[in-house]
Amino acid sequence: MRRLIGATGLVCRIVPIGIEALSKLWHDDRNTVSAQRAGNVIHWLNQPGDLLQRWVRLMTPHLQTNALKGLMNDSRLIPVKDVMQAELQRRGC
Repeated sequence: MRRLIGATGLVCRIVPIGIEALSKLWHDDRNTVSAQRAGNVIHWLNQPGDLLQRWVRLMTPHLQTNALKGLMNDSRLIPVKDVMQAELQRRGC
């Protein structure tokens, strides 16, 4: 359970839309999440490193150079620094 809560926090910090998806899992509203979508969210939460890799690869090319350089100092992103470094090299930095 601790892993699930920790992963939930990580996803919410990295992926703001994850907050909305998670709230729909636990709150009853008119547009509830399907069983398949709920299973996908739970799968993502159990593999936060995989989710981080996917989002970094998707978002890195769209980040401003200064923002990208700032993220290089974030110790939480060590597993994906190679992607960011490659992008900086591509930009000639």
